Amino acid sequence: YDERIWDVCARYNVPYVLMHFRGNPPIMDLSASYEDVVLEVYEFLTERIGKILKAGVRDIIIDPGFGFGKQPPYNYELLAGLKVFAELGFPLLVGLSRKSMFWRPMGLTPRDVLPATCAANLIALMQGAVILRVHDVDACKQVINVYSMWREGLSKLKARWNIEDG
Repeated sequence: YDERIWDVCARYNVPYVLMHFRGNPPIMDLSASYEDVVLEVYEFLTERIGKILKAGVRDIIIDPGFGFGKQPPYNYELLAGLKVFAELGFPLLVGLSRKSMFWRPMGLTPRDVLPATCAANLIALMQGAVILRVHDVDACKQVINVYSMWREGLSKLKARWNIEDG
């Protein structure tokens, strides 16, 4: 909430995690409405990135803020559009672990949605996320290992068949 932290980050050369959110806890999720959540989060992040760079911070991590001022449908749109944020040129962090976007619509509890969390983390990695905030480290390590092995296989396939990205 306090932009003076940017000066502290710049002075001590430490990373700053720029997270999107709307409103104040604990009611932020209830009142947030978006015309185009991906565009609005993108505009927020790019506007802030300019200010943060001007303050002298060079190490910025982007977090689109899953669950912070976003009801489940918006979170799923954000998950589908993560590639847009990865292309900003800063490391992309996502915190999807046990989010209400999984357990509320399914009528479950946060403890019941490890498979949903793993699926969403895999989608996030495939969209460019490089940092995952998780509760279940061992399960997430398996997701990362499978993703890494898949990327290696894909790379070999592309080289063998002379396939370009796209």
